[in-house]
Amino acid sequence: MSTGLLIPVMILGGAAFGYFAAWPQRASLAESRALLATKQAEVADRESSLASIKKLNADVESKRSRLLDVDAALPHESDIPGLLANLEYLALQSGLSVLDIQIQEPTEKTKKKGSEEKIAEDTGEKVKTLKVEISAAGQYPQLLALILNMEQNLRLFDIQGIDFNGTSAVDEIQSYTIRLHTYYQESKGDEIH
Repeated sequence: MSTGLLIPVMILGGAAFGYFAAWPQRASLAESRALLATKQAEVADRESSLASIKKLNADVESKRSRLLDVDAALPHESDIPGLLANLEYLALQSGLSVLDIQIQEPTEKTKKKGSEEKIAEDTGEKVKTLKVEISAAGQYPQLLALILNMEQNLRLFDIQGIDFNGTSAVDEIQSYTIRLHTYYQESKGDEIH
């Protein structure tokens, strides 16, 4: 009878021992599976982010040529010779005769001298304004053509005002003074464009 009772007790004891010995391992296995699932989700998120960044980079590269238009509209320096040529061409295209072009660069008052120096204002802004005054002569439709040409030009021009000066009685030529602003980006020596 001892063997008939001993064997089931040993089986139950072995099962109980196995259950209590394996239970912490089962809990540890469940935690490991949860950690594995979390890590796999993080990897999937990072792969998705990487794919998104690669797609964005490809989009930027495909649109890089369109960024050249932005550089023309807002150049990286004042480019006064280019501005003069552009204004002269626009006036010629419109049929106006340019009498004079005055360009005033951004200024700042110095505290020591109280005078103005021709340097860009140190306001922390990267976009600077050039003030331009054009004296031209022609008929009114030619002035309208100049305004339309400036509007369609790639470089930004903001017309601030137009003064109508005297008219020639002989050929009805009107003289005009056009005040406008144009802009440029302040470039740093260490920037790459």
